[in-house]
Amino acid sequence: MVGYDLMKYNCEHFATECRYGQARSKQVEAIEQRAYDWVLPPLMRAWELADVTRFLTPVNQLIEMVWYSPPGDLVKW
Repeated sequence: MVGYDLMKYNCEHFATECRYGQARSKQVEAIEQRAYDWVLPPLMRAWELADVTRFLTPVNQLIEMVWYSPPGDLVKW
């Protein structure tokens, strides 16, 4: 038996499970969709505005130096 959970198994989940055999809540789905619509676009925009390449370029250079260096050269570091 599943206990009550507002987002995972509430009274709407129970009612649809009894009637249709599948626990589902359109109210919860709508809230989740609204959260995605409001939260993700600002995060995506922040990611676009952030110049990630400024951070990744030195990291990639370090990885290439370590990866392609002969084993003896790593001891010098």
